[in-house]
Amino acid sequence: SLDPLVTEVDELLECLHPPSSLKSLTIDGWNGGRLPSWGMNEFPYLLPNLVHLRMHRCRRAQHLPPFSRLHYLKSLELLKLSALEYVEVMCENTSKAAASTAATQYFPRLEILILIDMPELKGWSRIEGVDADQQTQQHQRLQHFFPRLS
Repeated sequence: SLDPLVTEVDELLECLHPPSSLKSLTIDGWNGGRLPSWGMNEFPYLLPNLVHLRMHRCRRAQHLPPFSRLHYLKSLELLKLSALEYVEVMCENTSKAAASTAATQYFPRLEILILIDMPELKGWSRIEGVDADQQTQQHQRLQHFFPRLS
C-alpha cells in the first residue's frame, strides 16, 4: 500500500509549475513515487532554457523525464537515485525518431555528466514494445548521444 504522505507529496508537486525562464534546477531528497505529469511529459517544453539539472537522493525515482530533449542543458548530475533502472524509457516511435535525429539534437550542449551511486542502473535507455534484437539495433543507431562530452 502507498504511504499517504508520499501520495500527498505527489499531489502537491503536481500543482507546482516552475517558470519557463528557469536555468538551474536541483531536486534533492524528493521521495515521491513518481514525478509530476508536467515533469515527465512536458519537461522539455516547460523548461526550455534549463542549463543545469541536478537530481540527488531521489530514492524512489524509477523513471526520469526526457532530459535529452533539453537542448540547452550543459550539466546533468544524477546522484544517489537508488531505484533508477534506466535514465530514459522511450516508446518504440520515440526511439525511432531519436535514432533518425542528428547527433547535434540529442544533448547538443551537454558538457558535464555525473552519475553516482545508482545501484539498480541497467543502462542508459530502454525501449518499450521491442524485443532484445530490436533493442540492440536501436542502441547501435543511438550511439552519438553526447557530442560535447570528452
